[in-house]
Amino acid sequence: MGSIICWRDSGQNKKSHTWEALAKWYLSDETYHAKALRLLAASFYRYSGEPIGKEVARALYGTELENSVTRLEQFAECAFAHYMTYGLGLSQRELQEFAGVDMGNIYHDALWHFAERIRRSSYTWYDLPEQMREAWIEESMNDAIAGCANVGAFDEAKNRYLLSRMKDTIRRTVWALTIQVQKGRFYAE
Repeated sequence: MGSIICWRDSGQNKKSHTWEALAKWYLSDETYHAKALRLLAASFYRYSGEPIGKEVARALYGTELENSVTRLEQFAECAFAHYMTYGLGLSQRELQEFAGVDMGNIYHDALWHFAERIRRSSYTWYDLPEQMREAWIEESMNDAIAGCANVGAFDEAKNRYLLSRMKDTIRRTVWALTIQVQKGRFYAE
């Protein structure tokens, strides 16, 4: 408990009353006492081991020192992050993002797949049953999504919602195209 008071008195935590009350409760409860002590000890832990040797540093960073302001600032901010980036050469993983161009490509591909299904079948735009149209819209969207370069982006909830909205848009688009073709004089071969 002394370390909490030292931390509070050092001025690092202006809102320590709530935190200190919470810590006292956990420390006074038999169920959480040992775990609370371990967490408190871990929060104030400082590594005081030996620095890495010259051979290890040379293997990680090379013999010629390459510096930039950004690199030095990162080291000053967090030596571990600097080590992970420049020593081990790690970088953040790329996120599967879904861009506007992907949406346009999916719309285009879905309409193409739908038109191809009509072309290969015995149906035309004039006599396609509604149930068949709905099934082909779903299949065409699935084909278009499978061909998308960022297919992994649809694992995120936000993109799954966007995908459901896109399916609704394609459904309305195919409906409108069907009505337009049926009311016009154009006959696709």
